[in-house]
Order: sequence, then structure tokens, then C-alpha cells
Amino acid sequence: MGRVWIFIFLSGVLLTSSVFAQYSVATDGSLLRNLKEQQKFWVFGQTVQLNLYPAVEKNAVYAWISYYTTGNFTNNFVAAAKNAGTTPQEIHYTAHTGLRYRQLSVG
Repeated sequence: MGRVWIFIFLSGVLLTSSVFAQYSVATDGSLLRNLKEQQKFWVFGQTVQLNLYPAVEKNAVYAWISYYTTGNFTNNFVAAAKNAGTTPQEIHYTAHTGLRYRQLSVG
């Protein structure tokens, strides 16, 4: 669904490009590393940037989107009972989590 919105947005910008003298499109690839001790992961990402330069004004318009693959990590926790009469006193559990970065900027 996100790709459809990106396509619609870029199509709309390019259709109105007759107002603009020049435009440029750039892309890059990157690696992202989370350094938190309990949540270390590496992910691959990409940024796509569009710059539009008007024919009459000195200001430019830009739009870029940045997205990354999902970073997965696992955390182990212990839930301790607050009441001394509770049995069992501790429950060990594992949380499996995925974190994904996405960013859109227009200016």
C-alpha cells in the first residue's frame, strides 16, 4: 500500500513539473546499527530524494522518503511477584520484537 502512495505522490509532482525548470532524483543505500546493549541489530535501508527547481524563484522544493528493513531482536525478562503469597514468585518470559524505520520529508 505504501508503494502505491509513493507512486501517486511522485506522479503528481512530475505532472506539475512544467512549472519547474529542472528536477533531480537521487537514491542511496545504507546500513543502520542499533547500539543499545539489549537490542542490537543491523538493517539495510534506502533513501529516495526528489528536488524541484522553479524557473523563476530561487527556492527549491524537495521530497524524500527513507525506509529500512525490519530489525529483529529478543529480550528476556523476569516478572517478579509483589505479594509473598503468590506462587510462583517469578515468571521468565521472552519478548521477540521487530523495529522498522520509515521517514518522509517534504520542504
